[in-house]
Amino acid sequence: QMLHMIAAWRKSRRSLPFSTTKIVMVLNIKNNETCRLADELARLTGETMTGAITLALRERLKREKRARSIETRVQEMRAIAEHCAKLMGPGPSAVEIGELLYDKRGLPK
Repeated sequence: QMLHMIAAWRKSRRSLPFSTTKIVMVLNIKNNETCRLADELARLTGETMTGAITLALRERLKREKRARSIETRVQEMRAIAEHCAKLMGPGPSAVEIGELLYDKRGLPK
């Protein structure tokens, strides 16, 4: 509809009665609980519903990115550990190493 209005105004060669440089998107929430939560948060914080939703989304996005970052690092470290384990090959067990380093009384050899 907005594009039709712009096209009509352009044909008439008059200036538009609104700015076309700023595009506003509309979010239509069709879930009653979501609307209730947004309203409750806005009332509790004294923010507009838009402000409350924006801040909530920013905070959630930040948490999700951080969690994904941690998961990625853990996966990278596991891959490095597996690679190193393959390079080392089989070796003595912890018991065998202990027997090499300590006597029967548990004292260093």
